[in-house]
Amino acid sequence: MLLAVFPEFLRSTMGPLQNMIFGHEIVDTEVIRQLLYGLAMVVIMLYRSEGLWPSPKHEDKIAKLAKRSGKKPVRA
Repeated sequence: MLLAVFPEFLRSTMGPLQNMIFGHEIVDTEVIRQLLYGLAMVVIMLYRSEGLWPSPKHEDKIAKLAKRSGKKPVRA
């Protein structure tokens, strides 16, 4: 839904805003959309380098297995 609405929102706001400030469009709205998506990906990579849904760590799996068997996990 966001991917369908976002370009229309930019087209209806950024075009008139550029015309009001500069008198003509300097940057196409599609370029602005791509720049904003790219910026969002860079921000996510900087702050969530493990990903939006990180995979479980190997140590967590070992701890779960040890908890099930009642033994204390051995750390290497």
